[in-house]
Amino acid sequence: MKSASIIGAGIFLLCLLTLPVLAYLSGRKCRHLSVAIVLPAEVVPWLVGAVAAVTVFGMTVASLVVRHERLWTLGALGIVVVSTAVFWFCFQPVTVFLYGLRDCFAARVGYPTLRQFAREILQDGSPIEADGALYPPGVRGHASPDEQKRWEDLVARYPFLGWNGGSATFARRGSVRLHWGSALVGHWGFEVVVEGSLHISEDDRERAFKVADDLQFFWDD
Repeated sequence: MKSASIIGAGIFLLCLLTLPVLAYLSGRKCRHLSVAIVLPAEVVPWLVGAVAAVTVFGMTVASLVVRHERLWTLGALGIVVVSTAVFWFCFQPVTVFLYGLRDCFAARVGYPTLRQFAREILQDGSPIEADGALYPPGVRGHASPDEQKRWEDLVARYPFLGWNGGSATFARRGSVRLHWGSALVGHWGFEVVVEGSLHISEDDRERAFKVADDLQFFWDD
């Protein structure tokens, strides 16, 4: 019982520490990491951690019944309970994901390129549609060869437009907001203000990471 409790508590702590690592790596890849294609990667540490926690609890109950090695099993259970509480109140997966997203763009794209992209989208003659949206060709119906060529030229200059199978871009009042994702997994991306500075409301503060007065990365349901 002693050994099983110690091992179970150790595995549980390792699973908790794996979750922020996976959140950061997801941001660094600018996509959700998955196993078996459809399952989010964090399912694995959650399941393994749950089994470890149940094992520790079972060993604690058994030690209380037989009155043997109770200090070890109660200590292991205490570690599981305390670490869960600390993790629950301290770990913000969205924040960690946005740190990874920031590092992804800093390393692979560069902030000047994002600003240049925003200026190009807002200028006259850009491929933005009348409603201020820009989607890959074919999303809103059949695309002409000229539209397809224009999109390919744009992706050649800004490859992030084609990440994750395509993106959605919206231009509103001097700002450009691009995101990936879906209603099922959420949306993430960046926003650039060409003139002026960004304002983040209190409600959005936990879901936005402002890296400059004119640039932020965000998460949205």
